[in-house]
Amino acid sequence: MHSNKKKYFKFLAIVLSICFSYTAVFLYFFFNIEKDFKNNFKNKTTLSFYQKYSPLVNHLRYKPTYYYETEQELLFNFVKNETGRKEILFLGDSWMEQINLTEGNKKHLFESLKSFSKIINGGTASYSPSLIHAQYKILEQDFEIKPEILVIYVDQTDMGDELCRYKNLLNIDDQDKLINVKMETFPLYTEVFNLHEIISFSDIELKNSKKIVQTQKYINYKMMKSFFKVKKRIKSKFNKNINYQKCHWQIIEGYKKKITQEEVEHFILTLNRLFNFLSEKKYIKKVFVVTHPHKSQLEKNNKLINVSNFVDKTSKKFKKIKHINFSKILYLESNFYGDIELIWKKNDPIHLNDKTFKKFLTKITDEVKKFDK
Repeated sequence: MHSNKKKYFKFLAIVLSICFSYTAVFLYFFFNIEKDFKNNFKNKTTLSFYQKYSPLVNHLRYKPTYYYETEQELLFNFVKNETGRKEILFLGDSWMEQINLTEGNKKHLFESLKSFSKIINGGTASYSPSLIHAQYKILEQDFEIKPEILVIYVDQTDMGDELCRYKNLLNIDDQDKLINVKMETFPLYTEVFNLHEIISFSDIELKNSKKIVQTQKYINYKMMKSFFKVKKRIKSKFNKNINYQKCHWQIIEGYKKKITQEEVEHFILTLNRLFNFLSEKKYIKKVFVVTHPHKSQLEKNNKLINVSNFVDKTSKKFKKIKHINFSKILYLESNFYGDIELIWKKNDPIHLNDKTFKKFLTKITDEVKKFDK
């Protein structure tokens, strides 16, 4: 009898301990939940747009530094939108998104590309070839964008993006054609484009007005997140074909220093998929693929890997594609920008400052105009 009482009290102590711990956790999040909800989408229309397109193209523009009027501008925006079907489309990562940051850039495109009735910019941070490929499919199918001229920027960090962030997320059919690039659920690394969490938290906040319900659903999400992160680590350990990583900046940048032959082949495969896909579009007359070195790659005696070499090698196989290779341009015209130490944004050795970006953009539009005579 004494033994049974002891077991009963032990069981009761465990239950009470669990209840106390859970209550403490619940109350903590109840009073602090706003901290994790501060970046939430604040209306259902924006949330719905993200829920529709993020699973197809991994991520969209988020918290843009320029004002957008409609949800579609989270995917692309018009620099010029007049009557007519002659279109030019700019795609790429933050380099192309930089077009939107100043009125001077937009004005330059408007004045330099007068023959085009529509100038469209889909530049989005960390969009590498696979995401550009997936994005183009959406623009064509859902928004009827069919450019005569296409300008694509391929960045040096695209090697790291493709090999670390997106390799496990590609949905490829039996003919080796890209279907989409999935949004990562419960990512191990949450500092860059953790849209799954933002979408989930926004959904909780917008669908549940009572804070007590929001808190419970928030805790449920956190528990599921922990479970899936452990599951990913186990998969990476026991399956050599799956490699979930915390893709922090050092890893993304690291591919400029070291890359295996297998990794090179995968990156070139992503370029080939994109270039093949675009070459099949009869309405596209020319694709300009732009590459530019980062500051470290302009230093004397550097031995860094340059994405321009992979683009150069791959693009030569496609008649529609012309490579605007700024690594070669700066080698042949050493004074193209002037002092290369002064061309970068402050504390940012991979993005051009506004003044230099204008020269970069002018070179691209000059090449377009040569073809468009």
